[in-house]
Amino acid sequence: MNRVILLSLSLLVGACEAESSVHETILAYSDAWSLDPQIREDSLRQAVADDFRYVDPLVDGSGRDHFADYIVATLDCSEEGEMFVGMTLTSPDAAARFEWTLYLADGEVREGENVAFFAPDGRIQEMVSEF
Repeated sequence: MNRVILLSLSLLVGACEAESSVHETILAYSDAWSLDPQIREDSLRQAVADDFRYVDPLVDGSGRDHFADYIVATLDCSEEGEMFVGMTLTSPDAAARFEWTLYLADGEVREGENVAFFAPDGRIQEMVSEF
């Protein structure tokens, strides 16, 4: 199957070091949605805490490995031509909210919003997604 999965970020943050760290963490999170297993593993290790919790309308799970499995299942269910684009970080702080758009192969467009809560080490401790 020749799918196109593209997850790109357009981040609106200033030059502050803390905002830069949030920017890098969210970019690593976006890279985790890669078809390449090594990129996914490396990005998740950089972006999310070991006991990371992810909640969306379809799943409520804990653990980085569980989330990696969820990404794989999501990508396996996607159809050729689908792509994620246009994530925009809108509130870099102890929590960051960002929006995303998914373009489905049949032309349908879906949008969602995620809120990331950060652990003391700067990685994402919890992610809540609405779509």
